[in-house]
Amino acid sequence: MAENDIRAHFDYADSDGNGRIDKDEFMRLIVRLGLKRPDGVVDLAFASIDTDENGTIDFPEFRAWLEKTSAAEASSGDELPPHAH
Repeated sequence: MAENDIRAHFDYADSDGNGRIDKDEFMRLIVRLGLKRPDGVVDLAFASIDTDENGTIDFPEFRAWLEKTSAAEASSGDELPPHAH
């Protein structure tokens, strides 16, 4: 996934524009991306992405997760959608 697509997804998720994605914003992004996951799995995913454990996801954490997720989805044939411009 291109850097500008990753940034667009991050900016969309960061609805309050503070440069961090909180858990509510992350849930909205999961819905937008069409990733259907039970809430417990989303909580675990959020915790695993938030590597500095500060309760939010910053852009470097988000990029690392999305690149890893995109690679895994691509290998299974289910790529994430690009950001709609």
